[in-house]
Amino acid sequence: MWSYDRAKSALRTILGALVLSWLAACTVQPLYGTAGGPTANRLPIEVADIGTRAGFMLRDELVFLINGGRSQPNAAPFRLEVDLRKKVRTSNTAKIADGDISRTFAGQVELRGTYTLLNIETGETIATGQRRAFAQYDRSTQLYALRSAEEDAEEDAARELARIIVLALNAKLKNYAPPQVVAK
Repeated sequence: MWSYDRAKSALRTILGALVLSWLAACTVQPLYGTAGGPTANRLPIEVADIGTRAGFMLRDELVFLINGGRSQPNAAPFRLEVDLRKKVRTSNTAKIADGDISRTFAGQVELRGTYTLLNIETGETIATGQRRAFAQYDRSTQLYALRSAEEDAEEDAARELARIIVLALNAKLKNYAPPQVVAK
């Protein structure tokens, strides 16, 4: 009996060592920069004006996320342009008490952004893509409350879209090497 317990303990030890060595082989890479420095590869990017209310909120959030909370750089070598489309949907229509009036109880704001990251000096397109973000809201019978809820949902969708676009850009820029300037 004693040898069985000892063999069981040794088997657990070996199995534990194998699991730990397997976990040690897993690697995690930082999103910005290399393993040696925290944010060494972050590129200075200028975000172009977008135009609409949702575009203003999207641009503001993009500038904040891309530049780490600082304002937009003055002479950035890269420009991010975003074409923004907004779509509002309503759903869950139901008849009100007497059956003659229908009321919509829920709404959804969809923001679809098509982005292009350009190298200003060379005109090279570095990254392009299209991303979407959604935000839901409750529709009220009061017009002011309805407008306010829709604007809040628009702001939430703009923030989410900015995060999604920044993640997509970081994934594309991870292996991007800017062209080297040769002094003459």
